[in-house]
Amino acid sequence: MGVVYRAEHETLEMPTAVKVLHKHLSHKADVAKRFENEARAASRIGHPGIVKVMDVGRLDNRTFILMEFLQGESLADRLERVRRLGEERAVAYIRQAAGALGAAHKKGIIHRDLKPDNMFLVPDPDVAGGERIKLLDFGIAKLMEGEKGLSTHSGALLGTPPYMSPEQCSGAGQVDVRSDLYSLGVILFEMLCGRRPFTGRGFGEYIAAHLTKDPPSVSEFNREVSESVVRIAARLLVKDRDKRYATAGELIAALHAAGVPRPSTGDWPESRRAEVGTPAHPEETTQGVNIDPSPGLEDTVAKDGARNGIGRSMQAAPTPTTVPNGARPVRSGIVGPLPGEGGAEPTRTLGIVHTALRDVAPMRFVGLTGGTFTMGSPESEKGRSYDETEHEVTVLGFEMAEAAVTQKQWEAVMGSNPSYEFKNIENIDKHPV
Repeated sequence: MGVVYRAEHETLEMPTAVKVLHKHLSHKADVAKRFENEARAASRIGHPGIVKVMDVGRLDNRTFILMEFLQGESLADRLERVRRLGEERAVAYIRQAAGALGAAHKKGIIHRDLKPDNMFLVPDPDVAGGERIKLLDFGIAKLMEGEKGLSTHSGALLGTPPYMSPEQCSGAGQVDVRSDLYSLGVILFEMLCGRRPFTGRGFGEYIAAHLTKDPPSVSEFNREVSESVVRIAARLLVKDRDKRYATAGELIAALHAAGVPRPSTGDWPESRRAEVGTPAHPEETTQGVNIDPSPGLEDTVAKDGARNGIGRSMQAAPTPTTVPNGARPVRSGIVGPLPGEGGAEPTRTLGIVHTALRDVAPMRFVGLTGGTFTMGSPESEKGRSYDETEHEVTVLGFEMAEAAVTQKQWEAVMGSNPSYEFKNIENIDKHPV
C-alpha cells in the first residue's frame, strides 16, 4: 500500500517512521480509507504489543501515518535467518501476540493480515527472553462494530494467502476473532517446523488448501515439540472455527497450562546477541547491526581490500543508515584466512559476522558498490499490475560471498544442518548448504 521512511520529529527531536500511501492509490477512496483505518485501529488499542501511531494526515494529496520508530527485526527476517525456533521462544512469541490481539479484539478490531512480516521483534529487557513482539499493519483490519465507511464488503478476499483462515478464503464476510487465531496457528507451525502447514505455487492453491486440506501435525516435522503444544497448534488450525479457541485469552490460558518454560536471553543465536542491545556508537548502526568503529578502519579496508581483490570502491561505499519498520538492513562480512594462503591476517570490513567465519570456516567476500536504479513497469506496459509503479530504489554498498555457503560454514554458525540430502556425504566442507 505504501512506503515507509525514517524521519526526525522536529519538536520532540526523536526518530519516527512515516508510512506514506502510494501516489497512484491516494485518489482511491476505499484504499485511502483502509489506510486511515490502520492508524485509527492501532491508536485505539493502546497496547505495548502494537506499534504506536502518533498522527495521520494528508500532505500534497498523499495520505501518511506517523508511527514510533522500531529497532529490531521482523519475525520474517528472523525465520529467514535461523529457519525455525525452539519451542520456548516460539510459544513466548505466540503468547505475546495473543495478548496484543486480545486487546485489539476487546476494542472490536480484527487484524485479518497476521504474518511474520507484520510481527516485529524489539529488544526489551523487561520481557522474558529479552524481546517484545510488536504487531504492525492494521491496514485491512475490520472493526466488528461496523463503523460507517470502515467495514469490508462480503465477497472481498483481503489478506495474505498462506496465512488466511478458511472463512477469509471463502469470502463469506463472516470473519471474527477466531480468524486471527487461525493465522497465529499458521505462524506457530512455521516457527516450530521451518515451513508452513500448506505450500502452494499461487493464490488459488493456498485458498484451496485452507478450505479443503487437513493440516499436517507439527510432530511430522519436529519431534522435539511437546505433545501439549502440538495439540494447541492443531486446534488453532481446525477448519471449523467453532472448534478453535474462542478468544485470545483462551489461547493464552492453554499456553500457560502447557507448562513450556519462558525463554532466557541466553538462548538467542550468539551472532544475534552480539548485534542487539545498546550499541557503543548509536549513530553508526543499521537496525541493530553494529559498524566497527575501530581507529584506522578506512586505511585497513583499503589496504586489505586491494590484497583480496576488493579494490578502493570498498572505502567509498556509503555507511548503512538506520532503516525503519520491516525494512531489511544491509549486512557486511569479515574475511578469514583461507586454506592455502599461509594464514594471512583476516580482512577487516564494515560489519560483524560470527567468529566461526573467521576462525573455523572462513569465507571470502567481494565488495560491491551501491547505486540507484528504477524498479517497476511503465504505465504503457500491457498487463502491468497496480503495484508495479515505477520508482527509484537505492542500494547501499555491500559485500557478497564469492561462493555459496558451505555445509561447514552453516554448521559453524547455526549449530545445525538443514541439508538433509547431502549432509552425510563425503567432503561435506565443500558442498553448499
